[in-house]
Amino acid sequence: MSLLHKTELSFFLAMGLVLPSLAQTQKEIDQTIQRMYQTLSFTDGTWENAEQLLEVFLPEGKLISNAEQSPQVWTPEQYIQTSRANLSKRHIRSVEEKELHSKTDLFGKIAQRFSTYQVRFNIDGKEVIRKGINAIQLIWKDGKWMIVSIIWDRESDTLKIPVQYNRE
Repeated sequence: MSLLHKTELSFFLAMGLVLPSLAQTQKEIDQTIQRMYQTLSFTDGTWENAEQLLEVFLPEGKLISNAEQSPQVWTPEQYIQTSRANLSKRHIRSVEEKELHSKTDLFGKIAQRFSTYQVRFNIDGKEVIRKGINAIQLIWKDGKWMIVSIIWDRESDTLKIPVQYNRE
């Protein structure tokens, strides 16, 4: 590849006009999802890195919990505000959320990831563990993968995670 061609390709990659290779794309999506999970986790009683969630989501993105009787919908900003209030009200001292299994589908500049998660949190010294599935939609924008939406439901006595998404 000529130096001029490499420079042009670098420019188009930087502008978000050309997608990286499939392996690089998967790596970048993995990094975005990992950063999301890291941002949702804390151990010191305060969620000080919450604003980092804004770096992986589009500002107009949506976070949707479908784990209750009716869906709850937030923008990233609303989610941070609501979660901080709930963490304080419920005396949650730590949260560790991580991905246990994932399946990612790609087409052009869009991606869909089914991410089986486990979340551990500590409420006044009592540990609670939950599992569920996050359906995460991403788009390629400005040279990086951004989360457009995340929709989740959690496992219960009547709703079990299917075997194809339950490989730890």
